[in-house]
Amino acid sequence: MNEEAVRLLDAMERLESRLNSYWNFYTLVVLAAVGWLMSAAKPFSLNQSIAVTVALGLFFLANLSVIRAATRRLLAFEQEMQAIAPTLELRSPALRRDLTGRAMPGRMLLSYGLHMAVDAAVIYAVWSKLA
Repeated sequence: MNEEAVRLLDAMERLESRLNSYWNFYTLVVLAAVGWLMSAAKPFSLNQSIAVTVALGLFFLANLSVIRAATRRLLAFEQEMQAIAPTLELRSPALRRDLTGRAMPGRMLLSYGLHMAVDAAVIYAVWSKLA
């Protein structure tokens, strides 16, 4: 494999790691919020429900925006790898197939769908605590 491909794969791995960090942070916040909601003995007032919804909504939007940006960049690097992979001197047909295909078809759509479904469930949980 040539040096360009190695650098490209290394950049893709760093992007994937950064993307995983954004998802891990999101998961941590969601679990903390759900745990807090489930352990809250008193129901929320309307003002509290609105405040928590706004705060969580802002977090969800900010997190989804960084996930979107990192995913778009990763997909661009993946397209670059797909473009150069046929020219690489690879012995393994499996590796050639892997490098010339999509790692996760529909990744952006799946990311949006998962994020929004969990976001909606958490917001629903907030409003279910309304007095």
